[in-house]
This record gives sequence, C-alpha cells and structure tokens, in this order.
Amino acid sequence: MVPGVLSADLAEIHAIATRAIIDEEFQAAVLNGHRRERLQEFHLSEPVAQKIMAIRAVTLQDFIRHLSVMTGTHGDRFGKR
Repeated sequence: MVPGVLSADLAEIHAIATRAIIDEEFQAAVLNGHRRERLQEFHLSEPVAQKIMAIRAVTLQDFIRHLSVMTGTHGDRFGKR
C-alpha cells in the first residue's frame, strides 16, 4: 500500500487513468484546466484529490506516469518501457 493512498482511492485512480486513455474529452479536461470538475465524478479522499490536482502534466503519458507513481505501479508492467 502506498502511504496516504487508501485502497478505495487506488481503484478510483485506476479508473481516472483508464478514462483518460479511452475518453478524449476527459483527457483534454484533465490536462487543460478542468481537472477539478472532472475529478468530482470520482470518490477520492481529499488528500489524494489534492495530490492529483497538484500533478503538472502536459501530455497524457506524463499524467498517467504521475498517477502510477501515486499507486505504486510505476516501473511495473504499466510503467516499463
């Protein structure tokens, strides 16, 4: 378990990443200043929501990389190149 990330948050973070990959409108929103509105669709603890809001990413790849670090999956099969 990643410190500060609850198991319920993990599922929601994975859902956010998946949605950003498959939904171009959602992807644009989380990268271009409408992240807070879109995050309200998910049930996140406030500390995790704040961490996601603090992500600085220009590309989807950067955004997903930051999410994977939060979930502890960075460097596994999702993060390796």
